[in-house]
Amino acid sequence: MDLHYHVWLFFRYLLIVLIFVYFLGGINELVIDLFYYFNRSYRRLFKGKLIKPLTRAQLNSVPEKTMAIMLPAWNEGKVISQMLLNTLGTVDYKNYYIFIGIYPNDPQTQEAVEKIQEIYPQLIKTVNPQNGPTNKADCLNVIHAGIRAFENEKGIKFDILILHDAEDVVHPLSLKLYNYLMPRMSMIQLPVLPLEAHWFQFTRGVYMDEFAELHLKEMLTREKISSALPSAGVGTAFIHEDLEFFGRHNGAIFNPQTITEDYEIGMRLSRHGKKSIILQQFLERIVTKKKWFGRGERRVKVKDLIATREYFPKHFWKAVKQRARWTYGISIQGWRNLKWDKSIGKNYFLMNDRRSIFANIFNFLGYFVFLYWITILIIEHFYASFVSPPLIQKNEIYWKLAVVVLFFFLWKIINRAVTVYRLYGGVMAWLSMIRIFHGNLINFFAALMAINWYIKYRITKKEPGWIQTEHQYPTDQDLQLFRRKLGDLLLENQLVTAKQLEEALAIQKNSGGRLGEILVKTGHLKQQDLSDILGLQQAGRKKASS
Repeated sequence: MDLHYHVWLFFRYLLIVLIFVYFLGGINELVIDLFYYFNRSYRRLFKGKLIKPLTRAQLNSVPEKTMAIMLPAWNEGKVISQMLLNTLGTVDYKNYYIFIGIYPNDPQTQEAVEKIQEIYPQLIKTVNPQNGPTNKADCLNVIHAGIRAFENEKGIKFDILILHDAEDVVHPLSLKLYNYLMPRMSMIQLPVLPLEAHWFQFTRGVYMDEFAELHLKEMLTREKISSALPSAGVGTAFIHEDLEFFGRHNGAIFNPQTITEDYEIGMRLSRHGKKSIILQQFLERIVTKKKWFGRGERRVKVKDLIATREYFPKHFWKAVKQRARWTYGISIQGWRNLKWDKSIGKNYFLMNDRRSIFANIFNFLGYFVFLYWITILIIEHFYASFVSPPLIQKNEIYWKLAVVVLFFFLWKIINRAVTVYRLYGGVMAWLSMIRIFHGNLINFFAALMAINWYIKYRITKKEPGWIQTEHQYPTDQDLQLFRRKLGDLLLENQLVTAKQLEEALAIQKNSGGRLGEILVKTGHLKQQDLSDILGLQQAGRKKASS
């Protein structure tokens, strides 16, 4: 037998294995997608008229509970000031504190926090007794100890605890939503969405594609089927009393024996019968866009998803490192720490979490088969005497399964494009079909890195510590997209309708003048209401620029 035969045989068996793996994976993804579309269609057909959109008046009708934002920070001196100022200046809530965990050997972060603390007394610094970095779970436990000490000193009790990171753009109405729905829910996870990248930033674009699918579709399906949700670590709110259950029974709320403590705490809550939801709440806004044809602008009504936004890594190897942390913590440590559940629905998604490390490797191996096929075509083109048989024949069952696998692949990229379109528009939707290959490459190396960490752990018995990626905070120009303008505030408070706002904007464009004064003159807005809203807007601007 010649070398070519052995090579052909190797790729034939590899292709057959991949066909079966992709077939099973495709069925799994199809089940999740079909359940999502069935549930969405059912709600629209039979519950659409019963479910009324949440109004600003409803949010304001509930007295403010006392909340604490928990913000662990190690080596965040470059971004922490911007994050804190933006949050303190734009969040529409009064009764909250921010507890930030820092380390004694991180003077840059300490100095940044202390400067803002002089202006905002609701910012509380908790210093870890150990030099950093320890790990994120340890930092969160130290923050919680600081919260307990603050409660005892001030004689207050925090009702809700919220997780955020130093690179988060916190939505102005997120705390209002938590306040309205809790304590009916023990944990609320807001969608986490990457800020939009440039079209050529494929690595950052992969995050856009995958998080759009995860937080708009897959997490919702997971909630319905299993009643168990992992926390994303940011934009997550907990009932304080429910979290303290773990502290009373285990000594630590967040498990320091994992690098994905957020994932585990959400799953553990569900095992104790606590209800968790992924909350997808949209608000209507009027935005100005360029006309499709010709010059000028047009007013468009858009739905703004209340979500936590942030910049994700734009460099390939930084993305690999971050995803390796997720893969190691969820697939390897999660398997060890959480074991399996009694619920079939929970086990179904636990299985999906744990198989991801293998799926990432098998997805990449398909590229080798593709390269083999391309190489054979090139050789046959230049050497007519060279003939290589196909890896699988049309009369074989593998061929029929391969056709089904092709359907699954087309289904996946089309569905991903549709989901991305809802959040980022047409250009990004088309690019998502190409970026899926780039994403497979990132995930493959992340899986290898996670396996390498596991081998080191088995040898040294030492787990990875705080695996941090370099953070970037949006510029002031980027943040303007998420800060509420006068028109947004008027719509949110239901003081004008979208049609009235559009008319006023048209008048403003033709004759100039201030938007608020135009609305008052046309009789659409009362002077006192305008004064109240302008006061709210000005207060936010002053805080953000302090």
